[in-house]
Amino acid sequence: MHELIIYTAILTIIAAATLFDLNRHIIPNQLIIVGLALWIILFVIGWLDGPEDMAAGVAAGSLLLGIRWLGEFFFSKKGMGMGDIKLLFLIGLYLGWQVFWFLYLAIIIGGLWALAGLVLKKLQRTSRIAFAPFLFVGMCLGLTLLPFHMIWQWWMR
Repeated sequence: MHELIIYTAILTIIAAATLFDLNRHIIPNQLIIVGLALWIILFVIGWLDGPEDMAAGVAAGSLLLGIRWLGEFFFSKKGMGMGDIKLLFLIGLYLGWQVFWFLYLAIIIGGLWALAGLVLKKLQRTSRIAFAPFLFVGMCLGLTLLPFHMIWQWWMR
């Protein structure tokens, strides 16, 4: 039962971040702070694993921070917004190492979206694309596919 509350909490935060990111191209720090406060509550009552989840959050956030720095170094443009980095860190806090499965899906979906936009001439190479919506879609898709992945692993034993 508590997994449902955890997934609902982080999905709600990502949905709010998606709306802000689509409309203003920014994810407010207040939203991240609310997510951190809720995480602390869930950790204190024993529903989340603090050290393991913190390691996953830091690793995921560091990966996106590296992408941001590389984009700035090679292209003189930041490859990722700080709000996306903080949001992915927060997702890692809630979901642990599963965050990389959702990030993988978000990158694939975002890449396909950008490619389609370029081919259809709806986007240009310099267009800014909000990443939070792809994190949201990637997480929803990942949560849908995760049970099938678990069944597949069980079957292959």
